[in-house]
Amino acid sequence: MGDPTPRAVDYILSFGEKLSASLMACALEAAGVEARWMTGRDAGIVTDASFGCAKPIEEVSSGLVRESLGPLLDAGVVPVVTGFVAGTQDGVVTTLGRGGSDYTATLLAKYLGASEVRLYTDTPGVMTADPRLVPDARVVSAMSLEEASEMARLSAKGFHPRTFEPLRGTGIRIRVTSPNGNPGTLIAEHTRGPPVKSLVVVGGFALAPTGSGGEVGVVRPLPGFEPLVIARGRAEGDLTALVLVGEGVGEPEVFGAVVRTVAPFGPRLVYKGHGPSLVLLVDHGPVRELAEKVHREVVLAWWSGSGSPF
Repeated sequence: MGDPTPRAVDYILSFGEKLSASLMACALEAAGVEARWMTGRDAGIVTDASFGCAKPIEEVSSGLVRESLGPLLDAGVVPVVTGFVAGTQDGVVTTLGRGGSDYTATLLAKYLGASEVRLYTDTPGVMTADPRLVPDARVVSAMSLEEASEMARLSAKGFHPRTFEPLRGTGIRIRVTSPNGNPGTLIAEHTRGPPVKSLVVVGGFALAPTGSGGEVGVVRPLPGFEPLVIARGRAEGDLTALVLVGEGVGEPEVFGAVVRTVAPFGPRLVYKGHGPSLVLLVDHGPVRELAEKVHREVVLAWWSGSGSPF
């Protein structure tokens, strides 16, 4: 039979979402709520044929979504739409990529003019760090769309990299929460709060020689980041990136606190993102210890009042 084509893989992967949507519609009907399940393509989301990571065609999808879902909503019917799954103009099944369900939700919110999107997760909201790595991680009460977009680009919380793009300039808010009714995290165009919102840890990096002068570069670069401090010397593998996300990472006080905290650990590279983030490339060995230290002395310093609020 051979390996399946990307088109066939998307078709196969779509069945899980279809089953989930149909079961949810059945559960709603059993509870007395009129519902109808459909695929993202049936709902009007039309994409190109980039199987595995398809891109929605905005000028086609916006009108089709309103045409498909508007009458149902007007009639009091709850549409249950498959996340992650869409289709080409010819009706060929496509998928939006990992985390595509959240992306589907923000696309539909934009096309329908919703006031808020709610994303339900297995944690109380967006956390200041991965609680599996940093036990004293806290829920971020609010963050800006730019900060959330940066975390999505880093695949934090499994967000699709383009999850928040449809909501730019729309005024639509996002609430990331869990089913137990906690306030969660509010994401809006502009918010106030601590200068650093979260610490994201990304593994799988290496350094390799790039020139005769002993300079080394990152084998697996983060897109949209440029080095501030370049390591010199030997090539090295098994490195981890610690990424600080927040509108205030470029402030001198924050940057100074970062340097003081990580200096004893000998970071290999320090990167500044084009967005609100700062990247520290470090040896994999002491990552847990360093993550807890950076979280405590940089991220939480401004939360607890021990740091400067600017």
